[in-house]
Amino acid sequence: MSTATHALRPRRAQAFRRRLRAWLAAAAAAAGITWLGLVALPAATGMRLAVNATDSLPGLLYLVVPLEPDEALRRGETVAFVPPPNPAYPDGFPFIKRIAGVPGDLVAWDGRTVYVAGRRLGVAKLRSLSGRPLARGPEGVIPEGRYFVWTPHEDSYDSRYAEIGWIPRSRILGRAHRIL
Repeated sequence: MSTATHALRPRRAQAFRRRLRAWLAAAAAAAGITWLGLVALPAATGMRLAVNATDSLPGLLYLVVPLEPDEALRRGETVAFVPPPNPAYPDGFPFIKRIAGVPGDLVAWDGRTVYVAGRRLGVAKLRSLSGRPLARGPEGVIPEGRYFVWTPHEDSYDSRYAEIGWIPRSRILGRAHRIL
């Protein structure tokens, strides 16, 4: 091995170490920014992360932004909420659904087909995926402070079913924004 070749090896090693340090610094900065954006900032502002555990809506991870006490919710908005205790999910498990009915809207049934404010939303199944009987949800005018939540997925466990029903505003955690 010539002296010139031997002299190049330490320089290559030094260049490699410099690139490695730069890459590690960039990765650490990216991890820090990710942690700040996904954990620290949401925690400091009352925001939270919610995992969408089903196929009812697209996306896996949602950022939930709390509502102001007098803030209005509108039809079509995506929200995270804690449903009433039910046999399908652990108590306190957050759901992510869209608001399909607001206070004052009429919910009507034709057999197992539900209509909200005159719009056909879908069919309520007779049984859950596990075979448990499912009673259809309430009908009539949605009272003040309650919402009909729903997704278009045929297996969505939502206000079509009595176990979920109309969701009180007090159970809504906030607007849900898809991030993954």
